[in-house]
Amino acid sequence: MFRIRFAIFLLIPFLHFSLTLAPSLRGQDAESIPPQEIEELEAKLAESEESGSNARKKLALKRVIRSAEALLKANEKASNRYEALGVIFRGQQALIQIEDSATHRRDFLKTCAELASAPKEYAAIRLDADLL
Repeated sequence: MFRIRFAIFLLIPFLHFSLTLAPSLRGQDAESIPPQEIEELEAKLAESEESGSNARKKLALKRVIRSAEALLKANEKASNRYEALGVIFRGQQALIQIEDSATHRRDFLKTCAELASAPKEYAAIRLDADLL
C-alpha cells in the first residue's frame, strides 16, 4: 500500500510537469513568470521531499511554499500563475502528510479553490484540486 502511494506521489509531479510545460513553451508574454523560476521551485520541492527527518522536510516544504507565494505576489497577473499555484498545492499536500493541522488544511483548501478557477490549459494541475 505504501509503495503504491509513494509511486503515485512521484508520478503526479512528473505528469504535472510534462503536461504543463507545453502551455509555458507556446509563447511568453510580458506578464508571465519565467519558466526557469517555476522549474527552480519544482527542483526545491523535489529536494525537500528527500530530506532526512520530518522536521527538515517540514521546514524545506514551508520554504518552498513561501517562495512560490512570494513569486505569485510579485506576478499577480501572470498568465502562467497556475503553474506556481500547482507547486504550492503539491507542497501543501506533502506538508499535510507530515503534519495534519487545521491551519495547513485551511491553506490547502484555499489553494484548491484558486486552482479550481484555472483555465483549460491547466487541466492537469486543476484535476486534483477539483477532486478535493
